[in-house]
Amino acid sequence: MTDYYESEMGANLFRRLVAFESLRSPEALVEAKLACNRIENALAGPRGRRVNLDIGYLDHNKVVLASAKAAGQKIYLANGIYADLVARYAQDAISPFAWTFPDFKDGRYDAELAELRALYLRQRKEQSPSAG
Repeated sequence: MTDYYESEMGANLFRRLVAFESLRSPEALVEAKLACNRIENALAGPRGRRVNLDIGYLDHNKVVLASAKAAGQKIYLANGIYADLVARYAQDAISPFAWTFPDFKDGRYDAELAELRALYLRQRKEQSPSAG
């Protein structure tokens, strides 16, 4: 929705959401983002990155993405990686913040994120009936 990455990756970019089948702990976010950075570097071309992998997690309350860029809303975790709170769940809907990426704000991922959240909640319940 912006030209931020155009000089590096070209025009007409798109975002794809990918989810892993098994649950992972939020503590794994730093190592996962560092692994994503290695993949980005391995796939880079002469102009720079060809992909931008923003790994993150969701739970019953929020959507968090990992970032290597500092900003006021981001919380430093370790090894140059920050947690970026991009949305929360409020009144059974995804609620973005002022700093949330425009494509997360416009609702295009709401149904998919709601489906992933429902899957997360089912998995948590299967792991422990009192979890949630």
